[in-house]
Amino acid sequence: MSSPGQFRGIHNGGWKKGYLSYDYKRSEYLIVNSQGSWPVLLESVGQYTGLKDKNGVEIYEGDILQIPGLCESVAVGWEKHGLQWAVFTKKGYKCALPGYVYETSEVIGNRHQHPELLENK
Repeated sequence: MSSPGQFRGIHNGGWKKGYLSYDYKRSEYLIVNSQGSWPVLLESVGQYTGLKDKNGVEIYEGDILQIPGLCESVAVGWEKHGLQWAVFTKKGYKCALPGYVYETSEVIGNRHQHPELLENK
């Protein structure tokens, strides 16, 4: 079960989900949950948006979505000026979308493991 305060990050090629922490002794970021703690690549860390796609898949920051009616895939990210989740194109365009749009979209990958999915189709 996920909560909006949950993060995920890549550890040894796979995803770990939990809370984000920092180990000052080792100078590394960790994902911590009830099963343990794992060092993760900082650039892979993404927060859970609290939203799910049409298949019930949790949407995390950095996920790539295919949205009906758009000719290109978009990445999910935090829009700091609007203080809201938004989608970003490869060219840097950004757009805040109402929550129901995410429910019609589909997670097709993430920008860390599948950056080629952001190419225009």
